[in-house]
Amino acid sequence: MESKTIKFLFGILILTLLTYTYSLHHQKNFRYSTVFYRLGMECEKGCSLKKRLYYFQKAVYHAPLSGEAYFQLANTYERMSDHVQAFQAYRKALELDHTNHDAALNLGVYYFHHGQKQMAWRYLNHAYQLRKDSYRLNYYLGRLSALEKDYEMAMRYFDQANLYYRKPFSQAFARMGAVYELMGQKDNARKWVGELKLFGEDDLASKLEEYIDAGNISEFFPAERVN
Repeated sequence: MESKTIKFLFGILILTLLTYTYSLHHQKNFRYSTVFYRLGMECEKGCSLKKRLYYFQKAVYHAPLSGEAYFQLANTYERMSDHVQAFQAYRKALELDHTNHDAALNLGVYYFHHGQKQMAWRYLNHAYQLRKDSYRLNYYLGRLSALEKDYEMAMRYFDQANLYYRKPFSQAFARMGAVYELMGQKDNARKWVGELKLFGEDDLASKLEEYIDAGNISEFFPAERVN
């Protein structure tokens, strides 16, 4: 009986020591992660992207459950034009934090540009549920709606994109003109040519006008080509 009691107490002691050791290790790693994360954020303007990348790589190494560290890592990869690594890090960031609006938005945009409409809808709608006041989000939802030939919804999204941009958003203007042309409303399409010229976007206005005149708007915006 005594022997069993001693073994039991010894087991409890070992378990306590292991728990304490793990706790110390975890706290140490968290402190390291915090330091590297802060260095990465402070490095925004004062050092190279390569250095910033190094800091955030270290941050996620020491805190692999930090969604925000993964998001900043993804953002840095994206700025370095390493879109594959950025995509993977954005996925991890959203997996760890489902409320990360920008991660969901960036994943949706990635899928859009890779021709995966259903996945683009999935992530853009996720972002829309979290926050609607993003010009970039509404702009891409408008483009997806145009691809689905839901032109009225596309116009709503482009209108919201322009509203949230807080200044004239030339790409939204141009696509609103394009959608009107696709709907067969040339007069309304030309109004957006005028809006672009009004805000000094003469090159884009001329390009839009040229394609409206040629009746070949699908070549102006290949992503909205009518099949």
